Amino acid sequence: MDEPMIIDLRNCPDFKSGEYSIVYAFEGRAYKLFRSKPEVPPRRTREGRREIFNRQCEAYNTAASFAFLAQHIPQFFGTVEVEDVISVNGESIKDDFLLDCCYVTELVEGVENKVTDAVVLEQYPHIGDERKRLENYRIRTMDASVFNAQDTKKFKIIDFEMEF
Repeated sequence: MDEPMIIDLRNCPDFKSGEYSIVYAFEGRAYKLFRSKPEVPPRRTREGRREIFNRQCEAYNTAASFAFLAQHIPQFFGTVEVEDVISVNGESIKDDFLLDCCYVTELVEGVENKVTDAVVLEQYPHIGDERKRLENYRIRTMDASVFNAQDTKKFKIIDFEMEF
């Protein structure tokens, strides 16, 4: 992944758009590209989003270094630079993104829930246990989601970051 890539959202019909980023699947991997706007201080700024990107990458590297944590996060493939983003209308929208803030993970599919959901925590106490393990290593999970929470062996947690 040394060469910058061009993201054409016309070829990614299932991309997810959030406040801080978009996530799209390509060739069996998930790409998370951070937005550059709107500017709403303190965290929803270019600088704030860049900080979240860096904290998330650091958290993936930290969790991946411990086998008992790594089994419940997607495999982390590192970062990739993006050259351009093409909208579903065929126009360049690269100014809407931080082109150097994109990371790649294993594509995780299944039912997605927030790890803070009281029903999830009540039905699946192993999710709360995993959150505690991550937080023991200063990995914050307040905004995290979990895929396949019902499966004690195969669940995966995403969208976590190092503490401030």
